Amino acid sequence: MSMLLVVEFAMLDNPWTSDQVGEMLKWRVNSGHKQFFPDSGETLSQRLCSRKLWNFQQEVYNEVYDYLSKPVPGVVLSFLAVALWMLTIMMEYRSCVEQALGVWHLPSMKTEDEFEEVTDDGEIVVRGISPCLRVVAIVTLIIPRLFIMSSLAVVGSIYVAQTASLADIVLNCLALAFVLDVDELVAQVLLTEKPLGKNPKP
Repeated sequence: MSMLLVVEFAMLDNPWTSDQVGEMLKWRVNSGHKQFFPDSGETLSQRLCSRKLWNFQQEVYNEVYDYLSKPVPGVVLSFLAVALWMLTIMMEYRSCVEQALGVWHLPSMKTEDEFEEVTDDGEIVVRGISPCLRVVAIVTLIIPRLFIMSSLAVVGSIYVAQTASLADIVLNCLALAFVLDVDELVAQVLLTEKPLGKNPKP
């Protein structure tokens, strides 16, 4: 959840605001078409479009040019990245629904009954759950998980869609995959084998 908040509040700024685009247009009119190079007779804008400059404007132009003109343009790559991200979220959503159905369909038992038993193989089998614990499980596990997944779907899609660099699109997809696996990483490090549902090794 903390990683989600970091992405939400610190990494979703639009790199191309209306003010920045306006400043670029002013630079093109006031500087790009008015400054000439005596040796070649080219304007600053012509040098820029020929990718012969070494300044901030050239870096911005190269980024936009690569995004629009590569064999796999940035629009297509962003669309594929968002589509794959949504498929990943749908896979997590399916897992969450299966978890919810499993909790919902567990047999109801009284509070004083034994909810689990250990088989001869050492496996823990859940026999049932009390109505109170069923509600607690849904409220504390299922609903927060659905909320976080919905937020991840929206925030992740915006995060990838606003990325202008082709290389950063791939890196940001890897970053989103890492955010999605943080909970499992923490569980693997902090929890013992029994809460993880694994049989302790003899």
